[in-house]
Amino acid sequence: LKEPNWNPAMEAQAVDCLYCLGQTSKFYFYQHYVQGTLEMNLNQVKNRKGELTLLSVPSHGNDDYQFAQFLMSNMLN
Repeated sequence: LKEPNWNPAMEAQAVDCLYCLGQTSKFYFYQHYVQGTLEMNLNQVKNRKGELTLLSVPSHGNDDYQFAQFLMSNMLN
């Protein structure tokens, strides 16, 4: 059981910690959200941030890098 977080890296780290703690059997990670709640809004923000993160990292064939930099600068203003 975990609290929702607006930071996608923190949620990924929480799941990854299960592997670090010596989890040997198969497990599933489910997230339940109720429409119209704060948690649902946090999930939408988290998903947008995750998409921007992937776009903002220069990688092979990432043509949207400059556009993502523009979006992030506008998001902060």
